[in-house]
Amino acid sequence: MTDNRMPVTTPQFQRRVYCILGLPFDAHTIESARQELVHAVRARRRYVMVTPNVNFIAACQRDQTFRDALLKSDVSLADGAPIVALARIAGLPLRERVAGSALFESLCRSPLERPVSVFLFGESHGIPNRAEQRINTSATGAVCHGWFEPGFGSAEALSTAEVHRAINDSASEFLVVALGAQKGQRWIDANVERLTTPAICHLGAVIKMTAGVVRRAPRILQRVGLEWLWRILEEPSLWRRYRDDALTLGRLLVSRLLPLAIRRLRRRLFSGQRVPPRLRRYDGERAVRLRIDGDWRVEDADLLRSELTDIAESARDVELDLGEATDLDSGMVGLLLLLRGHCLRSGTSMTVVGASWPVRSLLYMMCADYLLDPVIGTRLVPPKPVEDPVQEEVAGVARVA
Repeated sequence: MTDNRMPVTTPQFQRRVYCILGLPFDAHTIESARQELVHAVRARRRYVMVTPNVNFIAACQRDQTFRDALLKSDVSLADGAPIVALARIAGLPLRERVAGSALFESLCRSPLERPVSVFLFGESHGIPNRAEQRINTSATGAVCHGWFEPGFGSAEALSTAEVHRAINDSASEFLVVALGAQKGQRWIDANVERLTTPAICHLGAVIKMTAGVVRRAPRILQRVGLEWLWRILEEPSLWRRYRDDALTLGRLLVSRLLPLAIRRLRRRLFSGQRVPPRLRRYDGERAVRLRIDGDWRVEDADLLRSELTDIAESARDVELDLGEATDLDSGMVGLLLLLRGHCLRSGTSMTVVGASWPVRSLLYMMCADYLLDPVIGTRLVPPKPVEDPVQEEVAGVARVA
C-alpha cells in the first residue's frame, strides 16, 4: 500500500557548502554522499539532489529559473573535474568529484540488508526496461520498482496525474530522472510536491549507462579529467555542448575568477588587521533583519547558522544588511545561497540592503551577485520594514525582543 504522506524537509543550514562560480557545492565524497542518500530514504526525508557540472554553470548564466531550481535542492554535488580543480586551487575541501553516474554505481554495488528501491523516469525505446533488468539481476544495494517512458514534450506536458500515480504507486525510495538537465530540473521542481518518493535526482545518462547503451569512460580517463572526451566519442553530438561550455568557463575564469584571486592575494599581502565579524539581529512583526559586519570566514558561520535555522522555523522574511561587511569567503557566500534557496522553497522573501562596495564586487567575482536581487515571497500582506531598536548583545549576537 502506498504511503501518501509527504516526506519531511528539514532546515539545511548545517550543510557545509562552498560557492564556486555562483552555485553552492557540498563537501562530499562519493561514499559520504551515498551514506547520506541511504539515510534520507530510510528516514523518508525529502532529499532532492543536484549534480552541477560546467554545463550547469553555463546554463545558469542565462536561465534564472534553472538556477533557482538548483538552489532549492537539499544537496549539491560537484560533478565536474574543472569544479574540483578550482576548489583545490582555492583551498576548499572539495577533494573528490562526485559524478551522478559514479554515485549511482556505488549505490548499486554496495551491499545493503534492504536495498534502496529505485524508479526510472526518462529515456525511450525500451532503455529503462533494460536498465531495470540489469539492476535487478546484479545490484546488491538497489532494486528497481518500475520505470516510465514519458516520451517527448515539455516539462509541463509530462507533469500528469498518470505519471504521478505510476511513481507513487511503486512505493519507490529514489526517483532517477533523465530528461536533459534543464528540462529535468524544471520537471522535478514542478512535481516534487506531488510525489511521495523521498529522494529525487536528475542523473543525465545514468539510465543509458545502466542499460549498457552508453559506456562509462575508463577509470584512467576519469582520474585525469578526460571523461568528456570519452563522452564525445560515445555520443558525437555532444561536442558542441562541450565546446560552448569550455568557452563560457574560459570567459568566467578571465573576467571573474582571476580578479578574485588577485583580490585575495592583495588582501593577504597588504591588508592590515582583520575586521572582527559581528552579527546583529532585529526582530520585526513578520521579518527579521540580520546585520553582518566585518570579515567573515566559514569558521565564523556557526554564529549565523543558528540564527538562520531559527528564522526558517518561524517562517519569517529576512533582510540582510551588508552595509558594513568588508569580506565574505566562499563558505560564507555558500551559506547565503542556502538562505536564498530556503526562501525560494518556502515562499518567504529575502532582501539585501545597503551592500558595501567590497561585498558587491566580491559577489560579482564569485558569480553570486544575483544575491543582491530580492526574492519576493508569496505573502498576501507585505511585511513591515524592520526598525532599528536599541540592541542587547548576547554572545556576539544582538537580540531584540
